[in-house]
This record gives sequence, structure tokens and C-alpha cells, in this order.
Amino acid sequence: MGLKIKTQKGEISIANNHGRIRLRWRYQAERYSLHMPHRYCSENMGYATIKAAEIKLDELRSSLGKYWDNIYGHKFLFKVGG
Repeated sequence: MGLKIKTQKGEISIANNHGRIRLRWRYQAERYSLHMPHRYCSENMGYATIKAAEIKLDELRSSLGKYWDNIYGHKFLFKVGG
């Protein structure tokens, strides 16, 4: 069993979800989860880091609605517990 590193408050976490990249964060008291179509490996962490930076910028601009769009016919963003 390894240590689980907790992300700081207000940050976006990058996690492995069944071999795929998942981003999780909170925005205005709501939890969000973005499931990316990339495998969870070191080569694809750049995609996750760029997407996390885009989300952070969008939070500042208050335009998170664009992530509700369908990607490849699937919804990848889910509100968690709400």
C-alpha cells in the first residue's frame, strides 16, 4: 500500500481511473469529474496537465459550461453526487 497524495484545496487532481486519465475538481461548491480518452501513462500526462490548466483558466472566466459538450458521442464530464 502506497501513500495517497491529497491535492491542495482548489487544485485539480489527475488520477488513474481504470487505466484512463480522470481529472477531478470543485467549483462553486460542486464536484466535477472529467474522464479523458487517453491512457494513464507518462506520455499522456501532458494532455492532462494542459486540460487542467484550461479548466483553471475557465474557472477564472466562469465558463465551465463548454465541458458539457459531447466528445466522441460520450459525455465525459459528470457532476459528482448532485
